[in-house]
Amino acid sequence: MNRKKQGPAVAPSQAGASPAGDVPKRGRSRRKERSRERVIQAALDLFVRQGFDETTVRQIVAAGGISMRTFFRYFPTKLDLAFPRSEEGSERLQELLREHRDAADPLGGVSAALVEFGRWYMSLREDLLREWKYESRSKELIARGAEIERRNRLLIATELEECGLPGSSARFLASVIFGAIGSNLEEWFGNECGDDLVEASRGTLVLIRSLDRTFLRGDSPAMP
Repeated sequence: MNRKKQGPAVAPSQAGASPAGDVPKRGRSRRKERSRERVIQAALDLFVRQGFDETTVRQIVAAGGISMRTFFRYFPTKLDLAFPRSEEGSERLQELLREHRDAADPLGGVSAALVEFGRWYMSLREDLLREWKYESRSKELIARGAEIERRNRLLIATELEECGLPGSSARFLASVIFGAIGSNLEEWFGNECGDDLVEASRGTLVLIRSLDRTFLRGDSPAMP
């Protein structure tokens, strides 16, 4: 009786399982992320207690339990630790603006993106509250905070331009929106982030819609 010729046995990795080499890589990545987060938390605690300007990298390294070499692998400078979520925040805002883009209703799309962004902000309320407490005590941090705000404001202006608004109109609307957002955040931080940020920002969302009616659609009353 003839036997069917059997093919070579298929190794687990060939059958769809992750290659064995990926497991150590994932483990190293998780350890690196935990170590980085430990440094962030140690730094934020020190900044609140001592002030940003008064805290040294050596103190952060000691509190975080890492070496100086490892610190500078994670953070090029101490200033990069002051607002450790800012880069992620700008990337997230940009993604949300693209996700909710609506050329027929540009400000409606921006409103929807800001609601989602507000929910993400609330998930970080403890860290953001600490940032707010030490930022105002350092001129360097006030300048960096303003730089981050300009970057995010430009993201909104650029999104509105992508929807067809003239550049000057897009920049004006982004400035108005950010002014209202800043007022909401000041109140939120002043209440120790105890409120629902999205609910507390309803007035801003109403403002955005009114801008849509009066500024974009030309429903504003005639000037005397």
